[in-house]
Amino acid sequence: MGNDWFEFKHFRIDQQGDVFRVGTDGVLLGAWAAADSQRVKRILDIGTGTGLLALMLAQRFPGAAITAIEPHKSSWEVAVRNVRASPWAGTIEVLNTSLEEYSAHCTSSYDLVVTNPPFFSGSLKNPDPHKSSFRHAGELTTAAMIEDSLKVMTKEGVLSVIMPWAEGNVMVAEAAAAGLFCSRMVKVRPLHSSPFSRLLLEFTTLRVPPAVRILTMGHPSHGGYTNDYVDLTRDFYLNF
Repeated sequence: MGNDWFEFKHFRIDQQGDVFRVGTDGVLLGAWAAADSQRVKRILDIGTGTGLLALMLAQRFPGAAITAIEPHKSSWEVAVRNVRASPWAGTIEVLNTSLEEYSAHCTSSYDLVVTNPPFFSGSLKNPDPHKSSFRHAGELTTAAMIEDSLKVMTKEGVLSVIMPWAEGNVMVAEAAAAGLFCSRMVKVRPLHSSPFSRLLLEFTTLRVPPAVRILTMGHPSHGGYTNDYVDLTRDFYLNF
């Protein structure tokens, strides 16, 4: 069993209880999303979990107003604790609600919508129904997430996600059909010899050729990390 907390350079994540713990996917997305920081004034974090993405983005975008929504009460309670204990308690609002409910009544528009979504439709489900609902498309589909995100994005806003390889490629096609087009893509693999396992994706309403790059995280020769991975995450991990 891992620690009940995860220490970053500028904040700590309490991950006690029935929540998904800090993982590489969330850290990658939080460090990568929305390269154009000058335009990011309002941020929506969908399914915040422990509050990790909201806190990473608060660190990256000082002064931005962040709304973090989480439908599972146990996770919402953990996120509230983490935000209150952080340096950004005054800029992050944590709401116990689903994206469907929030988008139906939302009166704000967001420059950045970000999510590490529960869409592993092709992988094995956890036998615990509660935990399975966190990581599978039983409660929310990619199509619904795209549709609801469009409702709350500004005209020039972006949607940033991290997806498993297969589901990510499907999402690119689904988003295009709905009017969101991939503008940035990072193909992520653990090692140079490994197949790609994740896609970092950014979508806008503008149809432009996507900027595509490859991110290899590990060095097989000495068991360390690549310079690209360290450069991306150095503002957060203690050992970088």
